[in-house]
Amino acid sequence: MKTQNLQPLFLALSLALTLVARAQEPANPPTTGPASAGILEWEKLPVLPFTANSVNVEIDVSFVTFDQKEIQEMARKSPNAAPTQDQILKAWAEGRGRLLATSKAVTIANQQTKNEGIMERIYPTEFEPPRVWDKQVPTTKDDWASLPTPGGFQTRNVGLTVNATPVISDDGKTVQVTMIPDFSEFLRWTNIDTGEDEGKRTSKMWVQQPDFYVRRTTTSLLVPVDGTVVSGGMPDSTGKLVTYVFVTAHVAQSARKK
Repeated sequence: MKTQNLQPLFLALSLALTLVARAQEPANPPTTGPASAGILEWEKLPVLPFTANSVNVEIDVSFVTFDQKEIQEMARKSPNAAPTQDQILKAWAEGRGRLLATSKAVTIANQQTKNEGIMERIYPTEFEPPRVWDKQVPTTKDDWASLPTPGGFQTRNVGLTVNATPVISDDGKTVQVTMIPDFSEFLRWTNIDTGEDEGKRTSKMWVQQPDFYVRRTTTSLLVPVDGTVVSGGMPDSTGKLVTYVFVTAHVAQSARKK
């Protein structure tokens, strides 16, 4: 019987299996190990081009008050029956008006910034009713009553808070400032009537609650670079003063286009 040589057949079959296995492998096989993984992660990071919105923007926000009578005189000279921005800025430059509060914030364009100059005032908002009981020792009074007992508290920020987000225009000449400047004042404590006690001798019961006054504006302004825009026109708690918000924007020199 004639024996056949099978070695060439085995070699051809092995080569075919190798080609099939390589065809099934991914084009970019995953690399294991911390060093290789770190390299791959860095390769995925995009290269960000330098733009006008990748620089620092300085936002100055000031609360300035003027006498109500002076504002009325300005309004009479204005065709719109309201003081113009130029009138208010001129009055401030001439020494009229009083600076109530000011904030200077620096942030990257398109990023929100928050400045606070506040005092936290804690006050009770819930009370347990007064308790009344008979006193055991001889006395001229029939009943004794306790005062209302605080059962819940709240914290209120008093002072200046400014939330602002600046966006630089494409030509680098203006800054859109979206902001919520807030100036809160504590005025006084007020007695609140809680009713009468339940003893044989009725008497009024009182608790104290704080009174606050807030000047706040929510707006979005186009502010020229290194320029000032006036907003607001809010009365104070007495009605004798009017408060305006001055907004000034500065941009890093490297971001400005010539």
